[in-house]
Amino acid sequence: MSKILPDELEVGIIEKAEDLERLPGYTKDIDPKVVKIDVITHYYKFSNTIRCGKGSCHRAHNFGFVVRLEDGRMTNVGNVCGKDFGAEKFLAQSRMATKYIERRQVATSLKARRDATPSLEIRLAAAKAQAKEITDFIRMLEQEVGVKLVNLIKTMAKRSEYDVYDYRELTKKQIEVRDFMRGTSGNAPKETDTQERYKAGSLEFISFFAEDVRGMIFEKATPAIRSLKSSLLDEMPTPALKKLSRSITEAEAILNKMPDIASQAKAFAGRRNNFILAKVLAKNLDDQNARIASAGIARYMQKMKW
Repeated sequence: MSKILPDELEVGIIEKAEDLERLPGYTKDIDPKVVKIDVITHYYKFSNTIRCGKGSCHRAHNFGFVVRLEDGRMTNVGNVCGKDFGAEKFLAQSRMATKYIERRQVATSLKARRDATPSLEIRLAAAKAQAKEITDFIRMLEQEVGVKLVNLIKTMAKRSEYDVYDYRELTKKQIEVRDFMRGTSGNAPKETDTQERYKAGSLEFISFFAEDVRGMIFEKATPAIRSLKSSLLDEMPTPALKKLSRSITEAEAILNKMPDIASQAKAFAGRRNNFILAKVLAKNLDDQNARIASAGIARYMQKMKW
């Protein structure tokens, strides 16, 4: 049972209009000039409309409060009509009841997510294993082809830049045609003008490089799920519950993403063309790191029997 906090009023929840009308002493025709509110007893929110119990209103609405009046009768009112039965008391109690209902709903949702099958802990264990596979692969790649090249691919992934460009030497005829098209025919071309930039290809499945899987799992998902497991949800105030709910939502999103990230890493590792293009990327590094990268790519491709 939920612990009642000092700024809350415990109320029940009416799920169906029939249940509302079965309440002892329930009536639909109440004159607020004759009788005032004693206490709010229930909250309701229906998909269908139900008419206000105030005799001079009877307008249809979908949600509101059930109140017990000073003469023992009960009726249902919304925020506007409720004030007519004693504004100060109604407003104070409706705020307290709303806080109680809101906290109860968030706690109930968190309990359901905690107890879901498969449990978050089982899913977290699977995600940790996938994160290890991914980080192990990247660590191996760093050792094999060098950190500089891996960092270059990570930067491309973060920018969603998949295309790899290279330069090739132009023939004399190609230079003449190019210069004619530029209107520079007859001028001696510069040395850099003897090359043209072209698209060598596009890297595939590199998005996983942009993900910090260790941070996602160990800094976000794990603490959130541990907190959900250990927290006394029925005793937590609403702001803390909402914060935990947001953390769990983020953790669930991470757990949902991990299989795809792991699949991407495996797909990248198995694409021969990615490593051919990685050789082209290595040309952007300084001489020493370019040599390390090229030698490492050759070893990797030999290991993969490409």
